[in-house]
Amino acid sequence: APFFDTLRGFKVTSRKHRIADDDFVDRFNHYHTSIMICVLSIIICAKQYIVGQPLQCWIPVEFKEGWEKYAENYCWVKNTYWVAQDSDLPTKDLRKQEEIGYYQWVPFMLAIMALLFYLPSLIWRLMHWSAGVNVQSLVTKACDASSVDPSARNDTITMLARYIEDSLMVIDESKSNFSMRVKRALFCLCGTRRMGNYLTSLYLVVKLLYIANIVGQFFLLNEFLGTDYKLYGVQMLRDLANGVEWTESGHFPRITMCDFSIRTLGNRHNYTVQCVLMINLFNEKIFIFLWFWFFILAIATIVSLFYWIYRMTSSAERYRFVKHYLKISRTYDNDRHYQILRNFVDNKLRTDGVFLLRLINLNAGDIVTTDLVTDLWARYRASRNPSQLLDDEKEDEEVMV
Repeated sequence: APFFDTLRGFKVTSRKHRIADDDFVDRFNHYHTSIMICVLSIIICAKQYIVGQPLQCWIPVEFKEGWEKYAENYCWVKNTYWVAQDSDLPTKDLRKQEEIGYYQWVPFMLAIMALLFYLPSLIWRLMHWSAGVNVQSLVTKACDASSVDPSARNDTITMLARYIEDSLMVIDESKSNFSMRVKRALFCLCGTRRMGNYLTSLYLVVKLLYIANIVGQFFLLNEFLGTDYKLYGVQMLRDLANGVEWTESGHFPRITMCDFSIRTLGNRHNYTVQCVLMINLFNEKIFIFLWFWFFILAIATIVSLFYWIYRMTSSAERYRFVKHYLKISRTYDNDRHYQILRNFVDNKLRTDGVFLLRLINLNAGDIVTTDLVTDLWARYRASRNPSQLLDDEKEDEEVMV
């Protein structure tokens, strides 16, 4: 918990311009990683098609002016193949097997990877919106409340408290709807005795989608690059540590071979030229960096998933969270309010209400969270008649005895 409490204070983007409806690990997945991959895609695309030459070939001396450009363009489109510097040229069939066909498609593959990282976030926003709860608007308003004067913040807190109550009511009333029951079944809500955990379960499923995406990215990289390595980044570094250079391994080769034919005066002349694939100088660094970035991101996302599961499935942790902010506002008495707190968390907020409060806390901070929990607590106590409160307090006295 201290680790996450420390990291959540790390601000990478301005709250004012950030869509705040998740935690920092999710944002590293769908925002920072997607932006980073898109920037890399633009750099590679510019190098290949706008600035410089991605491939240059050593051509025979008898080639006339303009033939060099033709040969380089042809080899770039056709694919080149790699042969070790101390080996003889293979047969035509083996040359086909050794062809390198990924380098033209690197910018497009990177764009697809960025889209896949953004997809779970899109699913999360579409699904919570379809459930009748605009989490993005709720958390954004809470973030805005943290930067306004106290009088305006009180009005915003009152509005947010009402919105949370209405949202929880909408989710509760929708449980009789067949389509919502199907959604709940899909998100494994049958194992809980109380309703009111649709948003929480949806969020945990989206966390699983982030993990599935990262694992799929590893397989996608291996398939795209045509490598036999299972742990690509680790094994590439191991090759370098063992002195196995690119000229020996064949991964991202800088020097490749190309075959082409030219017809002159009805005769067909076959040529084999040696080319320098300069773009691989960038591709190698980019894909090794991405592999290790995905590995770190996978670990962070898995830890975040289990941390959220613990926080949202443990009733004691939910009580502790709400009680912490009630104690800050000094509206909670351990001797008199314990049973009232249990009823407040279990029957009023339930799992989704505590989940929304945690998202607000992660994005808007402790001050707004304290004010909001206090307002919801006061509303709950005001909604119960004096006899109910008295019964709860008597139960507390019996528990304490």
